[in-house]
Amino acid sequence: MHGKQSIMNKGFTLIELLMSLLIVSMIMHLMYLSVSNYQQIYNIHHSSHDIDWQQFLIMLEKELEQYEVWDVDENSLYLIKNSDQKHLILKHQNHQIYLTPGYHPLLFEVASWQLHTWDDFLFIELIFDNGEYFYGYVKFTGAS
Repeated sequence: MHGKQSIMNKGFTLIELLMSLLIVSMIMHLMYLSVSNYQQIYNIHHSSHDIDWQQFLIMLEKELEQYEVWDVDENSLYLIKNSDQKHLILKHQNHQIYLTPGYHPLLFEVASWQLHTWDDFLFIELIFDNGEYFYGYVKFTGAS
């Protein structure tokens, strides 16, 4: 009889099994919440380029106050300062918009952009790597 009783006492009771499932499910739920919160923060941080776009337009306006637009094509903006004949090129390359000579980045994660002029305005259409589309314009002075 002693052998039969030891076989019956091996194993888990139903309450022990339910308690272990409850603990495991609580741990999984906490992991899910932390991962979903991290994903939301990541998406907010990496998806919206509104502030980057506004900052880019402000920096471009400041550059255009010091320089005159010499030439514009679809992907580059050529600027010149008549006082000392210094020139700058604003161009898109390697998913960045930057000023040359040298390397002065103004905007990152740019898939494409197009530049158009009309009277004294420079129109900019820009698409970021995440698909966001922005359109804006700045006033400029043309080269004489």
